[in-house]
Order: sequence, then structure tokens, then C-alpha cells
Amino acid sequence: MVRPRRIGGFIGLSTGLEFEREFIVRSVCSACNSGWMSDLETANMPVMGPMIDDKSIALYENERGKIAAWALKTAMLMDSVTKAHVPLFYTEGERQALKESWEIPSATLIWMGRYLGRNDIGASSSRVNFRYGSDMAPTRVTTFILGSLLVQIMTMHPPARYRRHNILVTPKNGPWDQLLLEVWPCESLFRLYWPPLIPFDDSKTALDVSTLADRWHVGEQLSLRR
Repeated sequence: MVRPRRIGGFIGLSTGLEFEREFIVRSVCSACNSGWMSDLETANMPVMGPMIDDKSIALYENERGKIAAWALKTAMLMDSVTKAHVPLFYTEGERQALKESWEIPSATLIWMGRYLGRNDIGASSSRVNFRYGSDMAPTRVTTFILGSLLVQIMTMHPPARYRRHNILVTPKNGPWDQLLLEVWPCESLFRLYWPPLIPFDDSKTALDVSTLADRWHVGEQLSLRR
């Protein structure tokens, strides 16, 4: 269990925000909170607990699937924080599929890294539009910290006519292969060993955790105001 001393993150263009206490997001009903969401937390605690405490662990396909479902649930909760101002990104069908069978949307990638910085909990969530031909592919990128565990989720909603195609998107240059482990999709039955050798930190260098949150913002940043 993480008992935060400091919570860090950003909202919109306001970066480097810090909070000295927890805050409550009222976006789920009590039945879900104490039901399937609680079950998902319980199923993941034996696996995620050691990573949060910066202890080494080997992950098999089953554990990776559980972590992916938990990470997506967290991304959906963060998506709901701004629903009063911005329409929800994750669809009703995607939310129901996660609730009923822990199903991950098809165009979703999830990575894990190691964080050795000064925040116990940190989070960021933003929308990115990738251009694919003459169409746009709306994408949600969510990054969060729990102790020494760093997780990033990217879900894309490709245009209907491209949903059977593989859409390749490239992040900003960075040592991502040395810093991150790909949790999802599980394309291999081999064990995945956590943590990566190189951790993220708060050093204002290529290893700064903010570079991870920002790595998919590869084009022009546009204001939401019209």
C-alpha cells in the first residue's frame, strides 16, 4: 500500500503540479468500486506489491494480463475526471468489456518502467490525435506512478476503415527500449523480468519521468479553446 507524502502530475498545460494530500474522484458507483474493481485490485496485489516496493519479480502471461486490466481500469478512471468538460474517450462498450471479462481494447499498448524519484504517486492523462492519411486517430495516453512502479497506457481509436490495419506511430526519440517493458499485448509466453536496469527519475534529463508522459506529443500542440 502506498501512503503518499507528495502527489505530482499535470493538468492541461500546467505541469509540475504537486499536491500534499489525496483527492477523491466520484465517477464510479459503490457496487463497482466494492465489486469487480476491488476484485481486480485484490488479484493484482501479490504481483504489483513487490514492484511498488522496488523488488524484483518475474511476470508470466497471466500476471501481465491482470496488470493490463488493472492499468486500463485506472486509465478509464482518469479519463472520467474531466468528463464534465471533455467527452469520455473510452466507449461504453470498452468499459463494459473490461468490467465483464477484463477485456483490453484491441488498439492498446501498455508499458511498465521503474521510477526512483521524489513523488510517491504521480499521474498525467492527455489526448493525442495521430494523422493517418486524411483521417485522424484519437488516442488517449495515461501515465502514472505508484511507488517505484511506472505505467503508461496508450489506446487508439483508429478510423473505421483502418481498424483491420496495423497503424504504426513513433514516439519522440528516447532510450525507451532500455527504460520500459512492454506488458501488453502479450505476444510471448516467455517470462518478463521487472525492473528494467535503468530507472526514470526527476533529473531534468532524458531519464526524467516527464519525458515519458510527453513522448507521444510529436506534432503541434493545439489549444482546446476555439
